[in-house]
Amino acid sequence: MAAQKVTYKGEVYEVDLTRLPLHEGIAIQKATGFGAVALGEALKVGDFIAMAGYAWLVLHFKMGRKDISYDDICDGTYPVDFQNDFQFEVAEAPDPPSARESPAKTSQPSA
Repeated sequence: MAAQKVTYKGEVYEVDLTRLPLHEGIAIQKATGFGAVALGEALKVGDFIAMAGYAWLVLHFKMGRKDISYDDICDGTYPVDFQNDFQFEVAEAPDPPSARESPAKTSQPSA
């Protein structure tokens, strides 16, 4: 899953499941049972556990809402309407490094 721009209630965050900080990846895997790649695949097929984990990733880690736990999302203590609260778009890929200029040719003196 490529990096995504995630908008949650008007706030935009960039999420790249392949580049999560270790502590976030471990927390998501402990909570959902999915590693980063598997979470991305599960999201594509509409897995509800994956959706809850992704929502928690955005809320808890990206937005800093440390008061929201994964269980709060799962049991409805913190209701999340995944279809209406979240909007997703593929993040723009960074510009490729500019082509290096070829070194100037120096003429060798004629012998």
